[in-house]
Amino acid sequence: MPKTLRKTPTADEIAERASRGEDVCAYFTNQFTVVGPVRRVKTLLGKALDEETGSRAGSKKKAS
Repeated sequence: MPKTLRKTPTADEIAERASRGEDVCAYFTNQFTVVGPVRRVKTLLGKALDEETGSRAGSKKKAS
């Protein structure tokens, strides 16, 4: 008999089962993954791009 893949339920599905009173302990293994903080990166626009966006903004103001 071929093995069938068990689909892992989503967090919402687990929450619904818990709300109905079903046992959901099997989904929690007490093995947590530590995720580091998000690093923010500043990007500097090149002078040409800055001038281009400035000229576009200026041309719209002049047309009005």
